Amino acid sequence: MNFTLEEPSLLSIDCKNIVLNCSKMYLEAGRLHVRLGEKDEAINIIMEMVDVGVLIPEDLTDGLQDIAGGG
Repeated sequence: MNFTLEEPSLLSIDCKNIVLNCSKMYLEAGRLHVRLGEKDEAINIIMEMVDVGVLIPEDLTDGLQDIAGGG
């Protein structure tokens, strides 16, 4: 199967859906760790989000600052 750069492939569409679903999963996991006060776990999730390229919302970083004693 050959694809040119001009034609959209099903693979690229699937990858976009996977990234979107992973973003939601990371956010939920990060928020859960923040709500439970699990600072180290929340930091690990945020670091993974940065590595993958997922945008980190302010509520997650603000929550992390709160449990770290900086807020």
